[in-house]
Amino acid sequence: MRLIEVKSSQRSPPRMILTRGEWDSAVKYGEAYIFHLWQLPSEKLTILTVADIAHHIPDDTGKGRWSELEIQF
Repeated sequence: MRLIEVKSSQRSPPRMILTRGEWDSAVKYGEAYIFHLWQLPSEKLTILTVADIAHHIPDDTGKGRWSELEIQF
């Protein structure tokens, strides 16, 4: 089984919004979950694994819990 989260960006530098639910699914499925990040209009594809994204994920601290974040790629 392979699960693919597809994101696109027309900005420079390219970026994506990742929700907590998307991240929780990615962690649950581990290596079976990959991210396809399309840079438009050039149609450049970057493929990232959960491990590639993990260092962008903030820690929940105190009473706070992140719900979405923006990642540049």
